[in-house]
Amino acid sequence: MDAIQKLILQYDWNLQCWDDRYSRGIWAIVAPQANHTYEMREISDGGDIESMVLGEYFYNEGSWLPVAIGDNLMNVLAKLNEKIQPFIDNNVWRSRVYDAFQQIIEITDGNYGLRIAIDNKDKALLKPDI
Repeated sequence: MDAIQKLILQYDWNLQCWDDRYSRGIWAIVAPQANHTYEMREISDGGDIESMVLGEYFYNEGSWLPVAIGDNLMNVLAKLNEKIQPFIDNNVWRSRVYDAFQQIIEITDGNYGLRIAIDNKDKALLKPDI
């Protein structure tokens, strides 16, 4: 869990884990601000439309973000750690993670706001060239 620990200790990021209300598994997210983790949890546990769109986004276009889902806590933390390991010292990646989470929070409207932004290829939601 060295990568997660480095983001938390060196860059002051925040980690949150929770059980998905739709039985998709346990979520783990590490983010630049505590608000990001709380908002992603709120959206994933929220209304059906926005929860499903967010889950699809994290599996597809947003798979570059520091979010993982797994069957148990140790599995999901290991997946998250492995996923972020190559990027933790990359300033562009860390900045774009912040931008993407901020954009998700701003456009999530309880309906199809996130879906529309994804379909329109919103730059903040796209994988950075790193």
